[in-house]
Amino acid sequence: MSTGSRILLADDEPDCSRILGEVLVRDGHRVIVTSDGSRARQELLSQDDLDLVIAELAVPEVDGFEL
Repeated sequence: MSTGSRILLADDEPDCSRILGEVLVRDGHRVIVTSDGSRARQELLSQDDLDLVIAELAVPEVDGFEL
């Protein structure tokens, strides 16, 4: 069982989100990756145990500021 933080990562650049997600998982965190702000908002509202949100400011649909 993982004891790391639960992190939501919203980034529309596949390479960036893949690399950052892999690093975070390797460090013991549980990561949810989304490629747009609308999906990130859905995850944010449905998850009650998130510790951190990492969002690109220019992610499509709902930007990082709105999240």
